[in-house]
Amino acid sequence: MNRLQAVNYILQRCGLGPVSALQTDTASEASWAEQEYNRSSLNIHSVGWHWNTWVDKELFVDANGNISAPTGTITLDSYGTDADRDIALVGDLVYDLDNNTFDFTGTTSMRFKIVVLHEPECIPYPFRHWIVEDASFQFISTRGTHFLSQADLSVMIGNIFRSKLAAEAAANRFNANEGNENILETDRILRVKGNRYRDSYGVPRGVW
Repeated sequence: MNRLQAVNYILQRCGLGPVSALQTDTASEASWAEQEYNRSSLNIHSVGWHWNTWVDKELFVDANGNISAPTGTITLDSYGTDADRDIALVGDLVYDLDNNTFDFTGTTSMRFKIVVLHEPECIPYPFRHWIVEDASFQFISTRGTHFLSQADLSVMIGNIFRSKLAAEAAANRFNANEGNENILETDRILRVKGNRYRDSYGVPRGVW
């Protein structure tokens, strides 16, 4: 499924006809559908799943002393042997919060846990299905009154909502089956080892 196919899925799911090309940044329903796809995709990706989380990814310092994040990076944090270094992603560059600088001169590389945004073609099917069902629900909820009667709209919203919940459950099952975790690098073990870790709210913490 590419982006055009995703947009057409949303349109047809909501009772509209398909389009032959994307209509990005226009006033068309296809453009609204694309915006809803983009929002749903980013929201779902940003959770960080097995298939879009790069664990223990090594990034190298460039000739300017900077560390650039890979294209599509949503979130990034230091990891493993570098987990005690406090960093942030600012634009597409890694920022050293300990020393208030973008300059990592003197460091060859760092290891990170990175959550990335994929194009539709690279997303596993269960998650593609969840994204387009979620986007369809958002689209019909905001735009449905423009092309459906209230009675038809209520029925369609209910049907799509149920499909969205089923797709979400299937995606979570897929992630649970496909996922694995290095128990030596979990936040609990990092805390025991004396490294920086994240608490249950995802907030970076030092050791007690």
